[in-house]
Amino acid sequence: MQLVRAFNVLADEREQPLGVDARGGEVYGRHGVWRCHGIGECTRVCPKGLDPSLAIRRLKRGALQTAFS
Repeated sequence: MQLVRAFNVLADEREQPLGVDARGGEVYGRHGVWRCHGIGECTRVCPKGLDPSLAIRRLKRGALQTAFS
């Protein structure tokens, strides 16, 4: 759930782009999005009907785009 919230905050157009900053450090750190293996179990069992795996994939994509641009 925390990664879904982080995605919402970091993807907000009023915020800086999806890069590593003070808030993104934890998200893109050792225990953040890279800890996810992409199985999708979080989406299947989410009691709120959210799609955390989609948010995690988008966070990973944003991190890679920032790293290689």
